[in-house]
Amino acid sequence: MSRLFSANMMRLRQSWIFLLEEIFMAGYAIFVYANAGINVAKGEVVQNWNIYFYNVLLVSGIAMALFVSVFLNAEYNDGTIRNKVVVGHSRKDIYLVNLATCLLAGLIMCLTYYVVGIIFGYLFIGREVMRIQDIGVGMIGSILIFLVYTAIFVLVEMLDKNKTRSVEINLIGAVLILAVGIICFGSLMGHPDTAGFMWHVIGVLLPSVLVMYIAGAESVSYFPIMIGLFIETVCFIGIGLWGFEKKDIQ
Repeated sequence: MSRLFSANMMRLRQSWIFLLEEIFMAGYAIFVYANAGINVAKGEVVQNWNIYFYNVLLVSGIAMALFVSVFLNAEYNDGTIRNKVVVGHSRKDIYLVNLATCLLAGLIMCLTYYVVGIIFGYLFIGREVMRIQDIGVGMIGSILIFLVYTAIFVLVEMLDKNKTRSVEINLIGAVLILAVGIICFGSLMGHPDTAGFMWHVIGVLLPSVLVMYIAGAESVSYFPIMIGLFIETVCFIGIGLWGFEKKDIQ
């Protein structure tokens, strides 16, 4: 498995989509904090800096959908997946290493946003940008959010034989997860006592809902949401492993 991971790391360093998304994350962080600096200069008092610091999580689904689709698509197009199977690597190892590689890439992108954001936030605004609430929960939540997205998109990309369709499914899925999560969050926060059972279930299963809670620094119990997302992730990985073992690789 270590040889597979080393080979993937080499591909990641040479990946144009990884470089492009790294540039995007850095630019996005500068844009977000520049906008915050303009608002502060106009006299706005920012009560919640989480919305700026964790803003990256709002675009994490779309960013991961694009990265996973392009990165793994190249493996199929180049015949790399087939060659790995032919030389004797187990399908389980191939799947898990691809999952780990995509997750690591996503976390590096996220870290890039955080570091660049803090640096330019400090330059544009000052030390007050460091007033981030529940930083521990936010960091754990960030990892979990990227893990869920990675598990979903890797499953689709590794199992769907039609690579054009898999890219479309991942991108549309990312947008839908974000949109439904925003609607669900609004329902749960606006009318928590009258929100239907469906919204409470969705609130535990969609990573975008956790994004809204973290960015909004909401006073809620994060534990049930994180447990729900973790169980969901394990299920996606399990289904992906089972499906990839059965898949006919051309």
